[in-house]
Amino acid sequence: MFKANMVLAEMTSNSWMIFILALGIAYFGFVLFCLMDVLKATFKDPIQKFVWIAVIVCFPFLGSIIYLYMGRKNKIN
Repeated sequence: MFKANMVLAEMTSNSWMIFILALGIAYFGFVLFCLMDVLKATFKDPIQKFVWIAVIVCFPFLGSIIYLYMGRKNKIN
């Protein structure tokens, strides 16, 4: 019985580790996507590109969300 509980606890901790790893990869991909989008974009005002890069680098998660919400509107298509 004790050994079965240990195996169950080990499986649960492994599941959490896989979940945390997947979450970290998604986070990194999200920030990287936003940075690549800023670098490829042409903005109405050239200084905006540097401002968005600084915002995303200094505040990766929040800066990326703000960029997707506000910054993409200022790009020249």
